[in-house]
Amino acid sequence: KGQFSWVGKNYRITDKDRYNKAVKIATQKLNNRHIDTTNGATFFSTGYHFKGTRKVDECANHKFFKV
Repeated sequence: KGQFSWVGKNYRITDKDRYNKAVKIATQKLNNRHIDTTNGATFFSTGYHFKGTRKVDECANHKFFKV
């Protein structure tokens, strides 16, 4: 719960190209046709480091972790 805080804030999608790309990647992932670019991460954060995990990747201000 609360993983995607922007969802509850009723933001409008202004960049349709990026939105459509995100939908395509999510659909591919759900259909097991997407390459994992996060090195097996199971958590992500924009600042918090999860206890008992190690950082495995970083993209812009998003940090990816796994146990």
